[in-house]
Amino acid sequence: MINTLKKIQTIVFGAIRGVLKFIYRLWMYLATWQAHRDTIKHLNRMTNAELKDIGVTRNEINNLVWMKKDILEAGDKSND
Repeated sequence: MINTLKKIQTIVFGAIRGVLKFIYRLWMYLATWQAHRDTIKHLNRMTNAELKDIGVTRNEINNLVWMKKDILEAGDKSND
C-alpha cells in the first residue's frame, strides 16, 4: 500500500514538475521574443542617418537582433 502511494506521489509530482517546467520555458521564450521585438521596433524608428551613425543599415536589423538559428527555424517567408 505504501509503495503504491509512493509511486502515485512520484508520478503526480513528476507531472506537476513537467507542467511547471513547460510554463517556465514558455514564459522565458515569450520574454525573449518580446525583447527582440522591442529592439527591432526601436531600431526601425531610427532614421537612416542615426542607423548609419551606429554602423547599421536598415536591411541588417533582423539579422542583428535574431540569431541565425532563429531565422532558419522561422523559414523563408519571402516566397509565400
